[in-house]
Amino acid sequence: TIFDSSKTGGTGILRFTGVKAMDIDFINCTFDNIANKYGVMQLASTGTVNIDGCTFSNINCTASNGAGGISASDGGSINIRNTVFDNVRYTAASGQVGAVVFMNKASIVLTMENTTIKNCLYPGNSIVRSTGTTTIKKSKFLNNTVTKSSAGYVGDSLFYIGASGQMTMEQSIIVNNSVAKNVVYLGSSAQATMNYNNIQNNSFDASYESGFKTNSGTLNVEKNYWGSNELPKGVTATTWAVEDDGVYTLNTGEELEKEIPELTEDSEEPIVLPEGTIYVSETGNDENDGSSESNAVATIKQAIEIAKARENKQSTIYLLNGDYTTDAIDIGDNEALSIDLIGQEKDKVAIH
Repeated sequence: TIFDSSKTGGTGILRFTGVKAMDIDFINCTFDNIANKYGVMQLASTGTVNIDGCTFSNINCTASNGAGGISASDGGSINIRNTVFDNVRYTAASGQVGAVVFMNKASIVLTMENTTIKNCLYPGNSIVRSTGTTTIKKSKFLNNTVTKSSAGYVGDSLFYIGASGQMTMEQSIIVNNSVAKNVVYLGSSAQATMNYNNIQNNSFDASYESGFKTNSGTLNVEKNYWGSNELPKGVTATTWAVEDDGVYTLNTGEELEKEIPELTEDSEEPIVLPEGTIYVSETGNDENDGSSESNAVATIKQAIEIAKARENKQSTIYLLNGDYTTDAIDIGDNEALSIDLIGQEKDKVAIH
């Protein structure tokens, strides 16, 4: 277990470089409350790296173009299995982040199986970024947010596949994610095949319609379940899964060759809010300190005033379900102020 660790330099907490062909195994390890440009692991090996049964939680990427969980910059095989990434965030005042899992060379082969990435918040770029060959099976992507950074960098997608890269994903769950652009970004000549997945309740830029519209590359999204028995507007597919009393078949009436993963209670886990979150409620009172639901303030303006007064300029404001009215808010000279604004439930929080 490694916890409560931070570095201000440009290396990972665990840095493996120099010996190119080394093989590395991380088995049943826990990494918690870590802050660094490259998160936990910075890998530069042409060998095989196995990460199995590990937990990465409360990890902060602290500098632009870094990574929150794992950053790899040399060609090798990275195998991530039975592992959880929870509450991995980007906390620098400007710039953008690479990804939670950042594979930054075309020769890297990434395999993710039975892995969960949830409750992660990334201004700029993506959650999984790869320029090589990526295979994802039986994994979950839940309650993640990719948005604009404070410097205006627009978050591209949940999955970013660089030029000529390839991604295959099957029997995975993509639920309750929010992205500034689209769900999948494909660079020039990139390819992504996503089949037999359960994909629903994700939000994205309206110009990308279903979130699966790409401007380059080739995207195959056949045989997925989309949360209902209708194909969503903007999705290009001739076959999709339909459900009848818990049984999935194709819209053509044919049987599926592989099972669609079912949503379970842990597929819809609530967002894990960081310590020090400021709560806002319609029934709150601006005389409160905003430290909990029962001590919530009533206005977004007051929540921001609390954030401005803190020594730590990174704050999260959590809006409980309701309608909120606010005027333009002046943050004064607080250029370093960074605020994550999170609503309790989709379509149940409104700001006027």
